[in-house]
Amino acid sequence: MTATYPDNPEVLVKVLNGCAVNDRYWVYISAGTNVGFDVSVFDTDLFATKIYTNPDLTPALPIQDASALAGCEVCVRDSDCPTGQICCGKTGGNVCTLPNPNGSCPLLP
Repeated sequence: MTATYPDNPEVLVKVLNGCAVNDRYWVYISAGTNVGFDVSVFDTDLFATKIYTNPDLTPALPIQDASALAGCEVCVRDSDCPTGQICCGKTGGNVCTLPNPNGSCPLLP
């Protein structure tokens, strides 16, 4: 079986704020295709990317990732953050994020 429209995979992506439930953002992906695709979801707070892949000529299975991105951490000091992250200010409050290579806070939106 070959893909019907190899240049036109249709993919529905939904990202939900599940912070109140499990301190994570959730990603749901659905596609009615066997066309290969990669979906990258970028966390603008933590500058982290999660990539979901479907190989070409493989029917796409639904993805329900309720622990996709951990950008929910609110902090007052670095010790409030997970290991390797620091507390940085942004519009609307502080968040835990990965530091720049020099250890400083990245520019946050």
